[in-house]
Amino acid sequence: MTNSLSTTRLQLAAPTPEDALAVLAIAGDPRAVEHNPSDLLADLTEAQDLVGRWIRHWRDRGFGYWCVREVGRPRVVGYCGLKASTANGLSVLNLIYRFTPEVWGRGYATEAATAAIAWGTAHQPSTPVLARVRPDNVSSQNVALKVGLLRDHGMDDEGEDGQDLAYTNRPRTEWVQLELPTDIALPTSPALPAGVSLASIAELGDTEQLRRRVYELNKECAADIPGRGEFFSYDEYIQRRFAADGYQPDGIILALDGAALVGLCVISHVPGREWAFIEMTGDRRSHRRRGLATALKISAIRQARGWGVSTVRTIHHRGNNPIITANRMLGFLDTSFTLNLDTPPSGVTGPSIKP
Repeated sequence: MTNSLSTTRLQLAAPTPEDALAVLAIAGDPRAVEHNPSDLLADLTEAQDLVGRWIRHWRDRGFGYWCVREVGRPRVVGYCGLKASTANGLSVLNLIYRFTPEVWGRGYATEAATAAIAWGTAHQPSTPVLARVRPDNVSSQNVALKVGLLRDHGMDDEGEDGQDLAYTNRPRTEWVQLELPTDIALPTSPALPAGVSLASIAELGDTEQLRRRVYELNKECAADIPGRGEFFSYDEYIQRRFAADGYQPDGIILALDGAALVGLCVISHVPGREWAFIEMTGDRRSHRRRGLATALKISAIRQARGWGVSTVRTIHHRGNNPIITANRMLGFLDTSFTLNLDTPPSGVTGPSIKP
């Protein structure tokens, strides 16, 4: 059991019942819980109950949240640490850092959180650290990045105060690789929603205006993909999507509801290769759960047949279970092929994932 940790300026110690009053002074200050108002403590009884839960976690797990003091000073100025938890079915170490507003701007949160993560890495190496941060809490997001955590869209969740953005140190290689022989019998394509039609860029005309509309559609549809990084700028997107060797105007298939773009499937093929790659399939939220994504994907597979390739490949983050299941229902099988997510070749990860 590691009851205490020391940094250059801070002393982190396991909580005691006597710390409840100091915890109340911190979490009872609306400024300290501005972004998480449900954490606001109303009185000493609530603070004692909270500290009691921390102490029980220490007793049961041998680690937990530490009360933080400046070296050589008795006053508790914050609390920081790790709590055993689960997120999306994964065991995690939930990281918290909260300090009295009087010491904001000194870098204490970063210093304490760095020590906490170092402890977690040394003593719980197989369990990732997770920081849940509200979208408007930019300062806390910056702390998470400074201590080495990365944005992890696949772990985002709804908290008591609304959506929580996830920052973790879990490995970024959790990808399912799938492959489909093009000679397989495909299921009947779902009927398109009323008023919706499919057309490729080759049919609509490859114009600058249409490319910008495709970019905005792709960006919107990719927002919910687990494990994706920051979406590309328009110029980056053009280079990776339209200037790539695998770009085929008839391989970007769009769903139109009247004149509005509501879905797309992008399949690329580098001439000479025996396979094509589905880089992205998505539809706007207004048109989901109506069979549109499946219809788009079947259309793309049929296009690949026209190119004469023998297989169609794709990859998905393991957290994207609905899409993985839908692909398997189409006949995709788990496989393994060379994949480098750090420097992805064109047509392998596509613009929905930025390394």
